[in-house]
Amino acid sequence: MSFASYLLASERMSSDWFFEQALVLPRRARVLINAQVESLGLTSATARPLYFLGRLGDGVRAKDLAEALELERPSLVALLDRLEAGGLIERREDPVDRRGKTLHLTPHGKAIYLKADALVREVRRAILEGVAPEDLEACRRVFDRAFANFERLRGA
Repeated sequence: MSFASYLLASERMSSDWFFEQALVLPRRARVLINAQVESLGLTSATARPLYFLGRLGDGVRAKDLAEALELERPSLVALLDRLEAGGLIERREDPVDRRGKTLHLTPHGKAIYLKADALVREVRRAILEGVAPEDLEACRRVFDRAFANFERLRGA
């Protein structure tokens, strides 16, 4: 093995390389996904809250959606205003806490979510084409361990 090959191989095994790739792949995938969901009348900004709301289910509290999206609540409110104006969601009074709102997909919003979900799944499938299931499982174990370590460090 040449020294250059050794350096390249050692770089690919470094934690720096891992974190760089773990950040780059989702960003690049999001570019492809955004191009697809724009055909549904969504922007890159409005697609994420709609997608998460569809995945989390009807009646999610706005504050819980903000947390899931890692957005400040004022930023989310502007996106929810756009989704509501487009007839995709509706806000209702939270039956547990009248100060809060729960979020619900309208029938139109549900239809758009289902189409967006199919597009997202297709892009992800295409990106992972040719990756063996056992390699995906190994990757899952790495991320499970890394997230467990993160939670341990965060609690320290």
